[in-house]
Formats: sequence, structure tokens, C-alpha cells
Amino acid sequence: MNITLTVIRNRWTLQEKERFIQLFKVHNINFDKYVPHFENKTASQIKSFYRNALYNKRMRENEKQVNQQNISYLKNQSFDSTGHKEVVQKQANDMETLDYFCDI
Repeated sequence: MNITLTVIRNRWTLQEKERFIQLFKVHNINFDKYVPHFENKTASQIKSFYRNALYNKRMRENEKQVNQQNISYLKNQSFDSTGHKEVVQKQANDMETLDYFCDI
């Protein structure tokens, strides 16, 4: 007799994410203590969520840092390849605007 457990995978709701943050403040990475607070999540899913959220946050921070370096570089350029400083300034301003909206 084979018994197969099926786990339903679904996206984390905003409430679940907020609950995770509150539990993280109390239990840190002891994910087994999180399970009773989530009806449809296993400890493995919670741990995976933590890893993915942390990884994605680090990637966004790295991307933002690179963008800031590029913006700084562009603002310090006197001319672009066609000799128009305004074009370079507009590129830098556009990157700042895009970076701002990515944080929202």
C-alpha cells in the first residue's frame, strides 16, 4: 500500500507575508514553529519562502546599487557619443525614475 501526500502550492497572500514577518521576529529561522500559524503551508514551504524572499531582496539591492553607479557615471559625463550632454542627463534622470518605481 502506497500513501502519497499531495501538497497544494499556492501564492503567499499579503496576510501570510505579514504573519511570516511577525513570526520571524519571534522565532527567527525555527520554521517548525511557524507551521501551526499557517493552514496550508509546510515547514519546507515556509523555509523556501524565506530563502526566495531573502534572495530576491538581495538581488534588488544589488541591482539598485549598480543602477546608482550607472546614474552617477552618466551624470559625470560631459557628452554622449553624439556630443550632446542633455541626452546623457536625460538617460540618468530616466534611470533614477525607473529605479524609484521599482522600489514601490
